[in-house]
Amino acid sequence: MVKEEKTVAPPKLYDLTTLQRDANRLFGFTAKQTLEYTQSLYEKKFTTYPRTDCNYISEDMRGKVIAVVSKMVDREEYSERSRRLLGQALNFDSRVINNKAMEGHDHHAIIPEENTDSLDRLTERERNVYHLVVNRLLCAVDKPYTYSETNYEFWCNDVTYKLKTVKPLEFGWKAYDTE
Repeated sequence: MVKEEKTVAPPKLYDLTTLQRDANRLFGFTAKQTLEYTQSLYEKKFTTYPRTDCNYISEDMRGKVIAVVSKMVDREEYSERSRRLLGQALNFDSRVINNKAMEGHDHHAIIPEENTDSLDRLTERERNVYHLVVNRLLCAVDKPYTYSETNYEFWCNDVTYKLKTVKPLEFGWKAYDTE
């Protein structure tokens, strides 16, 4: 028997391509539709600029992310989760804030803006994309998923049988994963 503790890091923030992939997988939106909805969210000041190939934010945006998560406390669907994140301190590792990785990029990752009022004025499709962006930000600043993996080997009649068990230790961001 071999027992190991393993972790899975939170996902990176959205760039346009990864947002388009998730919107297609979860809602069947084409890449063009996702860009259209995200552009509309940007114009209505619900998300940052969408046409980006960057998954990071710069150090000077730390305060903005804290403000966004703090504002999410006011939204019923994110309130409990946002309070928990703020209480444990947000994860700002190099998968979120990375000035070096920002070099050569005109725009940072797609994140929500502090504007959470009037979400009801968004179309259902815009709301779907908005919720993806909010969820990705909240996952990215959450704790890693940690689990215990135990591998067993049994022998019977000259045949080797293998068994692997996984026991979650702390769900962290994985509790809200969209996969």
